[in-house]
Amino acid sequence: MRKTTLKALWVIILFLGASHSLVSNAQSTNCVQPPFGLISWWRAEGNGLDAQGINHGAVMGGGGFTNAMVGRGFVFSGSGDDYIGLPPNVFPMPAANELGNVPFSFELWFKTSASGVILGQQDQAPFKAALNGNVAAMYVGTNGILYVEMFWGADNQLTSAASVANGQFHHVAVTYDGVTEILYLDGAAIGAVAFSQIGYADTYFYQIGTGWSDGWAETPGGWFPFTGIIDEPSFYDRALSAGEVAAFFHAGSAGKCAPPGGPALVHRYSFNEPADNFVAKDSVSRSDGTLVFADMSPPYTNGTPDGSAFTGSGKLNLRGGNGFVSLPPRLISWLSNATFEAWVTWNGPATSVWQRVWDLGYNDRGTNVSGIGTNYLIFSPARGGTEVMGFEETIVNPFGSDSDPNSLILAGPNKMPLGQQVYIAVTYDPLNNLSQLFINGALAASVSKPMNAMNHFTDYNNWLGRSQWTRDPFFNGEYDEFRIWDGVLTAQEIASHYTAGPNEQFVRVRPYLFLARAGSEVAISWYTNYADGFQLQWAATPAAPGGSWASVTNAVTVTNASYQVRVPIGSGARFYRLRK
Repeated sequence: MRKTTLKALWVIILFLGASHSLVSNAQSTNCVQPPFGLISWWRAEGNGLDAQGINHGAVMGGGGFTNAMVGRGFVFSGSGDDYIGLPPNVFPMPAANELGNVPFSFELWFKTSASGVILGQQDQAPFKAALNGNVAAMYVGTNGILYVEMFWGADNQLTSAASVANGQFHHVAVTYDGVTEILYLDGAAIGAVAFSQIGYADTYFYQIGTGWSDGWAETPGGWFPFTGIIDEPSFYDRALSAGEVAAFFHAGSAGKCAPPGGPALVHRYSFNEPADNFVAKDSVSRSDGTLVFADMSPPYTNGTPDGSAFTGSGKLNLRGGNGFVSLPPRLISWLSNATFEAWVTWNGPATSVWQRVWDLGYNDRGTNVSGIGTNYLIFSPARGGTEVMGFEETIVNPFGSDSDPNSLILAGPNKMPLGQQVYIAVTYDPLNNLSQLFINGALAASVSKPMNAMNHFTDYNNWLGRSQWTRDPFFNGEYDEFRIWDGVLTAQEIASHYTAGPNEQFVRVRPYLFLARAGSEVAISWYTNYADGFQLQWAATPAAPGGSWASVTNAVTVTNASYQVRVPIGSGARFYRLRK
């Protein structure tokens, strides 16, 4: 597939043909082009989004990200509640009491020195009290052996000959051609079994990083969380060849070739919740925050409300007493560089200094409570001393005995005005020794110097409206939007975001059309968080803009902003585009 972008026009051309792979005997420095049939690809580059399709995963229970085999990967603590929830019925399993033999493949990298379920399936969502069926589809047993059965039916698990719990990355792939299930480990087939799927439910729930283990060999029973790293899990609608699997393994850290693109929006808080709500939803990575009220006693977040609340009209109003939003830990320390954006209105008082628009870091007293700040990235509407707004970062207590030569201050031109909405954008790029502050779309400050790498920040206390320092006041004002990007936005992009305003709509998955066989039809799908207005069009031959494109009139189904159209497979080639 190839995509062409012309303003709001996206074109995709489908060719049907054979796939070919070249395999070497050594690790490659070149990425492997994703083969035909890739349906979903959870790259784990700071979010649970499906980079290929629309089956986005949900990062649950404080799950995080770390350096992995190919870029970033999912990291699991083994605590029991961190996992990646996949959409129900994402794999082609038959309904209860029916047989199924729909081909598919599943492959990924993993690393562990312990054990746990890599991919789990059951008939209810995780942690429900009563399960009527479950499959620990892929797991590392308590003996360190890899066990695989995808999914129920073979009653004969495929296993590795030796322990894989050795702290090294391993590539695992399972292919199923409708007759035989084959297990590959590190590029080589290590087992095969005749297989026919047996359905036990009408709805199947899946998750990466945990699964119910009752009845499965070398497991403790109950929920069996994974401890370690899982990277690049990918699902295909056909059985991969041995050569294709070997190519993934030999590509090593080069991995599959990623779709092109610039910075990715990884966290977005728009504060559109109802007035009586306490959850600040992250519409991108589902790293939801919580509106809480500080207290002097543990757990430090159950204080008497100060009137801070969602307005019910797309904003969050903090009163400056003890209300703030607590965001999940490890929100930014996995990034290499970042851009922070916020639309805020400061209500003062004008003499107040060191209030916080955001404060991402830690202090000497621990989580949920303020103390003496030990490392942080902050933005204040009026900094102490100069009383001008600004951004700063450090990885030490600036009043302690240690010095931080890489600390950074970006000072704005003046104090943030009272009662006026201001757009703030901060780019932080330690890779290129450059950080910039933009106010209302215009460059206000720039510093070029060595600065702290983002993985040096202990971002356990990630707060909107509260400081790591006990002596600093809470923010008194209104939030309309807060965003974090994985990457550095350009000055032009920042100016365009300011012009578009806080309610600008972004396509979280790059503007691709996704095609998959569905029996005698082709399922054409796309994801967008624009409300509507897109039209799927087709042409028998490539056509210039304004040429002979016709609208596809087949019914469109919409599920959580995921759109799908099914068209019959014809004898000739067709070209499709999505136009708004």
